[in-house]
Amino acid sequence: MDKRQWHKEDIVETTITSLTFEGQGVARVGGMVLFVRGGVPGDAVRVRLTKIRKSFAEGEVIDITQPSPWRVAARCPHFGVCGGCASQNLSYDRQLANKAQQIREAIEHIGGLDVEVLPTLGMPEPWHYRNKMEFAFGEGDGGPYLGLMERASYERVTEIEQCFLATPRMMQAARRVETFARSAGLYAYRPRDRTGTLRHLVVREGRRTGDLMLNLVTTSAVNPSTTLASAVADLAPTTVLWSHNDTWGSVVRGDRVTVLSGSGNISERIGHLTLIVGPFSFLQTNSEMVEVLYATIAGQAALTGSETVLDLYCGVGSIGLYLARQARRVVGIESVAEAINDARQNAEQNNITNARFECAAVEDLSTLTYGAINPDVIVIDPPRAGLHPRLLAELRALAAPRLVYVSCNPAALARDLKALSDVYRIGRVQPVDMFPHTWHVESVVALTKRG
Repeated sequence: MDKRQWHKEDIVETTITSLTFEGQGVARVGGMVLFVRGGVPGDAVRVRLTKIRKSFAEGEVIDITQPSPWRVAARCPHFGVCGGCASQNLSYDRQLANKAQQIREAIEHIGGLDVEVLPTLGMPEPWHYRNKMEFAFGEGDGGPYLGLMERASYERVTEIEQCFLATPRMMQAARRVETFARSAGLYAYRPRDRTGTLRHLVVREGRRTGDLMLNLVTTSAVNPSTTLASAVADLAPTTVLWSHNDTWGSVVRGDRVTVLSGSGNISERIGHLTLIVGPFSFLQTNSEMVEVLYATIAGQAALTGSETVLDLYCGVGSIGLYLARQARRVVGIESVAEAINDARQNAEQNNITNARFECAAVEDLSTLTYGAINPDVIVIDPPRAGLHPRLLAELRALAAPRLVYVSCNPAALARDLKALSDVYRIGRVQPVDMFPHTWHVESVVALTKRG
């Protein structure tokens, strides 16, 4: 079919060749790129066109005429409706291969670079791996229930019986809090008309420590009740919290936290570190694979014990502290004051004396005193948007001997590597699968100064 003849609702036949970074199938029909929801590489499909644009079209699978050899039956009965997973219908080895391919194609097409991408490091058993779940409240005939947000929706909540990414203990916690909410006569919050009070239940579990945090998030229309702690006591939680959140929409984070039991924190072990985890602390959600990620970062940093390491976007300090025993000193910079307090506390708890953490905007590196430390290695773990143009300019001017870039966004990584490629030689990229059965992937790459 010629692309000039395409119309919305047309039915086309094609074969899916790859996946986008966000998990949509990619095919070509009549010289036009077609993005297909529900297709996996190797599928021969019939597709209904849902959107036509000048350079591409979108569609949805209405029939699979020949299944891909990599297509598998999704384990979860909620797959396709729940927004938590996008790739359960793709074999795990193919998921790993596809993530490396996505990074390779981004670096080639966006960055214009020829860089080796290694095979993705995956999990031996890629199920029940999460250490944090953010359940949302919905309202049914039997009262409020806890589930997960429906795919492509910020309002609709899918009621789930089980989740194969969460642990059984997390699901037990959800059931206990459901029972509490119903007995208390509470109702789920409706963002559209701002009625109801129940918003979220955030469950954090120390997979290496056995600690458990339950944080119920409601509007301020209901006061914290100590009976919540009693209702979940049989799960032996380390701490129980009640947070208030009156913002519009589906924001999870509360602005006022009441500790009902415990200290308000839990701990988790990552390699040789024991980290304090608060209700809103950032910690990678896969404790097993974060150890692989940090070991990969350490390998790329190639420290000998004499180096000064500058850790940008350091968060709670976990990467810098992981590297500290292999370095002469570590300086971490982060703009979130709460995270810096956690980083300092984590350094003290682990008896690490050669690391310091400062609250500042990494984009203003040249105006800070940290440029004077002459770092030997800079570790960068930026947000999804990648590096700010000011920071890119600062890094080019500082020209440290070695950079280690940790990325969660192949497109941003490709763009930033291109901007640094005239100052640095780019090493091999190592993908790490922190999020099995989703389209997310982390990657680590070392850059060494030219000349």
